[in-house]
Amino acid sequence: MIVICWAQLPIYAARNIGMFVKKSDEDVVVLRTVTNRFPIKGAAEMTRTKVIDVQSDDSRSIESIVGCVPDVIVSGGWGDKSFWRWVKEVKRAGGYSIVCTDEPFRGTGRSEMLRKIRFKLLLNRHIDRLFVAGQGGIRKFVDYYHLQPRRVVTGLYAGDPELFFDGVELAQRPKRFIYVGHYDDNKNVLAMCRAFVRVQKDGWSLDVYGDGPLRANLEKMASDNIHIHGYVNADQLGPIYRDARCFVLGSHREQWGVVVHEACMSGCMLLLSDHVGSRFDFAKSENSVLFNPDSEDDFARGFSAIMDKTDEELRVAQKKSLELGRMFSPEVFAHNLMQIIKELRR
Repeated sequence: MIVICWAQLPIYAARNIGMFVKKSDEDVVVLRTVTNRFPIKGAAEMTRTKVIDVQSDDSRSIESIVGCVPDVIVSGGWGDKSFWRWVKEVKRAGGYSIVCTDEPFRGTGRSEMLRKIRFKLLLNRHIDRLFVAGQGGIRKFVDYYHLQPRRVVTGLYAGDPELFFDGVELAQRPKRFIYVGHYDDNKNVLAMCRAFVRVQKDGWSLDVYGDGPLRANLEKMASDNIHIHGYVNADQLGPIYRDARCFVLGSHREQWGVVVHEACMSGCMLLLSDHVGSRFDFAKSENSVLFNPDSEDDFARGFSAIMDKTDEELRVAQKKSLELGRMFSPEVFAHNLMQIIKELRR
């Protein structure tokens, strides 16, 4: 048996797991921590297998929950106390652990050095394989933590190409920036709106989708050019991306950002903070502008740079985004996870 533990089980994770269940023919049970943050409808059904709701500090053994100790556990990180305890339980029984993490490389400062020491001393011996999101994870765990390359595999996250795909040429789309995500300080949404207002040009708009504690503040900034929308389920976002020229994400801290992959698959340009983890995978000179999220001036310059793109530059950008978007998918997730399990059981 394989047990997959995933916090909150968002739609993209459910679709990836569903693809793995479909292709692997394994006996799989999903343990999902419950949340009231967003109404994630239909996620359990997308996994194609049994889903059991648990608490992040659940005190039960994994054996008491699923009826046996699985030979493989796939754990969504080491932050949930219950997940990490179940990893140790499986390891004690002679099983294998695959630990998922979206932590990107953040430089070689003191805080990262302390994380490296903690990982080496407390976590590493319990982990057979690390399943990481993208190249940021390779830079962190192979290049900086010096783990053996075979122990670190990419492909953890992906949008679904059945939902997110190319639309008309960027030059033919409305002159529209979009943001999709939580309305909070970390996402830098208020600075995003202020920066856009400073440099906005006729015909351009900024459409903001999501929810969170800063919603009332954002609604006060709404205008003819800034449109504040509510939360939209992931399976309804495809047409929104395909009707925009550029996706914006100005986070102060972003582990990876599945929304960036969804934007790429939809052919959008990218205006990204240089703190977004998936920039290593998707942000190239042809299709993106990076900026410092701590500088509103730099944010505004990023908006201007996108608005000044020629039709030819937009054509090149769209082609590059689509090319990079094809590197990740539920099929890649399923294939890579199947390969990890096959190697561990060998």
